[in-house]
Amino acid sequence: FVLALLIWVCVRYNKRANPEPRKFSHNTTIEVVWTAVPVIILVLIAGPSFSNLFYQENEPDLAAIAQSGDMDDPNVYVDAAKEGWITVKAEGMGNWAWTYYYMDELDADGYPVQYVSNGIHFGLPTDPEPTAEKPLYLATDYPMVVPVNRYIRYQTTSDRVIHSWTVPAFGVKTDAVPG
Repeated sequence: FVLALLIWVCVRYNKRANPEPRKFSHNTTIEVVWTAVPVIILVLIAGPSFSNLFYQENEPDLAAIAQSGDMDDPNVYVDAAKEGWITVKAEGMGNWAWTYYYMDELDADGYPVQYVSNGIHFGLPTDPEPTAEKPLYLATDYPMVVPVNRYIRYQTTSDRVIHSWTVPAFGVKTDAVPG
């Protein structure tokens, strides 16, 4: 579209087609429109995400939810609130890998359950072909698993560099920063 518009402007307003160019300095109506329309578009796009951003940083009070017994609100899970949080720590590792720690679940030695999840589809001969379930550059060999109808608290960190941790089903994208 942009290339076609550029060619049209070059042909329509070249020196042969327009030997005596018009002289004007500005057009207030056009300036208001090209400022207001993008602002309106951005507000329409950003508006629905504000509640998600709020709840991403503010944890619900599970004790209050468990006491309420409100079964009519589709965003409140009383049974899950009674069971409490599942805390998952995602630690970004050097080469597109993650270590997941389930902080509330301990192994036989008393350490949090953990496993490493490596990215796949990097063009190696051993990599499987991309599919709808395992898209190119987004799939891992062992993805993070959490139970349904539970409240999940996640923490992100990194060992060396900034990583982008994304869970599309949660509507979450967070940068994992070293430290």
